[in-house]
Amino acid sequence: MPGGAIRSGESPEQAADREAREELWPIPSYRVTGVEAQDCGGGWCFQIVGGDVDEPVDMYLGREVDAVGWFTVDQMQTLPLHSGFRHWVDDQRHVNPRPQ
Repeated sequence: MPGGAIRSGESPEQAADREAREELWPIPSYRVTGVEAQDCGGGWCFQIVGGDVDEPVDMYLGREVDAVGWFTVDQMQTLPLHSGFRHWVDDQRHVNPRPQ
């Protein structure tokens, strides 16, 4: 997941877009589906910006990225995720359940 610090004057959505463009390319058109803040303690807070794309496109690694791929929420359960992000992924399974 692309990520980084929010710069002065940026919204979480603007920071997420900038970080994604710095770390991955090309960035497809997307729709922001939500922003969630998670307090990590010690004065740190994660702003997780969720988004949807109509279809995946080939993406390439930027200089700060080790790997890239497209994943469903269920597939993300198998990845080694930061605990704060894992909590968000777990919540998405309950908020946006897949149709049976």
